[in-house]
Amino acid sequence: MTLPSAYEIYKHLPKKNCGKCGMKSCLAFAMALREGKVSLEDCELLMTPKHLRERLLLKEILGESGKVLETRLRIYEERCIGCGQCVISCPANVSQDLNVAGGRGPQKPVTLVVRNGKVSEWDLSICRRFETPKQYCNVCVENCPRKALEFV
Repeated sequence: MTLPSAYEIYKHLPKKNCGKCGMKSCLAFAMALREGKVSLEDCELLMTPKHLRERLLLKEILGESGKVLETRLRIYEERCIGCGQCVISCPANVSQDLNVAGGRGPQKPVTLVVRNGKVSEWDLSICRRFETPKQYCNVCVENCPRKALEFV
């Protein structure tokens, strides 16, 4: 499952263009929501009982536990089975700690790590996406068997 388009999100918004969320329009809010720059709670109208159905639909579409990290990496925790394929396959992780290359848990800080059975970020500054010039690596996404990771 990939992220829905901004228009797909927009279809479920109140479409009042009230600006209470800090955006000039509901479409701008939908785009920011898709990129993880705002949350559903930032739309006051969406939080009213009148818009409960749409709010629940948006939570289903966007995934309640999906969070976007600074690297634009979205982790869908509900899909993650903690297999560690993303950790092992990450070139930045392997270069930081050879334990990772051997399939063992990292002893030094790495970008991604499995904690409590779910993948989470550890030290994002190591990620190739922070190098100069940036490298748009997506090895972790490609190697996840459950599609629990996605760059947005």
